[in-house]
Amino acid sequence: TRWRLMRSYLIESLAIATFGGLAGIGLSIWGMRLLAIAWPAQFLAGNETGLQVIYPQSLSLDSHVVAFAIGASLCAALLIGLIPALRISSFRITDHLKDGTCATRRRGGVSRLDPQVLLVGAQVSLALVLLIGVGLMGSTVRHLLAVDEGFQTDRLLSFDYSSPRAVPRMDPRNEDVWRDHITLSAQFDDQLQERLTNLPGVSGVTMSSGAALSRFQAVLGVIIEDSDLPSAEGQSIGVVPVADNYFDLLGIPIARGRVFNRTDDLDGPPVVVLSQSAVERFFPDRDPIGKQVTTYFSLPGRATAEVMGVVGDVIYTGPEQDRSPVAYYSIRVRRFGSTAMVRTIGDPRDAVRLIQEELFALDPTVAMSNVSTVRELISESVGDR
Repeated sequence: TRWRLMRSYLIESLAIATFGGLAGIGLSIWGMRLLAIAWPAQFLAGNETGLQVIYPQSLSLDSHVVAFAIGASLCAALLIGLIPALRISSFRITDHLKDGTCATRRRGGVSRLDPQVLLVGAQVSLALVLLIGVGLMGSTVRHLLAVDEGFQTDRLLSFDYSSPRAVPRMDPRNEDVWRDHITLSAQFDDQLQERLTNLPGVSGVTMSSGAALSRFQAVLGVIIEDSDLPSAEGQSIGVVPVADNYFDLLGIPIARGRVFNRTDDLDGPPVVVLSQSAVERFFPDRDPIGKQVTTYFSLPGRATAEVMGVVGDVIYTGPEQDRSPVAYYSIRVRRFGSTAMVRTIGDPRDAVRLIQEELFALDPTVAMSNVSTVRELISESVGDR
């Protein structure tokens, strides 16, 4: 009978969908266990290192995900089983024998479109669209990975760290507190840099406010001396305070002039180093060395600084973005947070535990966060796109 035919088709499709759904849930459970096993050991140590981002024993499937998987399997079973069941159940062999062989192709002078042909055509079309999409995505990823970041990315570890409890919090309303925050933070940077540089497997350490390929900590309005360009309301520039050895450690080329040294502190005259993109935008037909550049959110009297050098461009906001103009200041005079970059001899991940221990020994109140190799930052920035 018609109902028995439909029932047999539906039972078959439900059985296949049930096995598929159970297999998917099983793969999910296996994948969670594999993730827990493959997770880096330094992030599983918990109390020993003060850093823990995953609890493998607490991993479980979300009930909403399981319900969605079951619902999707049932819908697929009904869709796959019901259409052929209805088609077969409505098939009358006597009518087709009576009309002849042409009845399968034409009834009443009007050609019929076979649903199976339509389904196969739709599947082939979707497969072609997906194939083209995968090809375009692969081409995009290949081009993004080939972008020159502007600095040496190999064996480089990046992490943020908080200010010591003994350092007063920055308060722009209080100049003395603001100055103490910058000065004491710079002193802590020097101590941390010396201790980390002496670690086995570490070839160099530098500090900054803002990590390359990650973010700007500050984008401020800019005013250029004797320029016809719009003022701060129309132009902006990324501001990155850096340590004296920042450009040397990262391999950023110096195009002209000089970069920072220990004398470029709050007792010296305000100076700034511009990126090549900043020079091309704000000084298209002039030599920038010796010119005055003003950016705000600085200590009183230090908003305007003299350009003393030009360096190569570095990507701060992602490989798909244009190279943004950047103004570099010494981290001894401006600060918007603390980021350390450590160059290692071997795998940067092998140095994480030693760095954590050294940081804790120097000051237990300092927290370490956003630990990542620069290569991982590149992969994440490409993957997000």
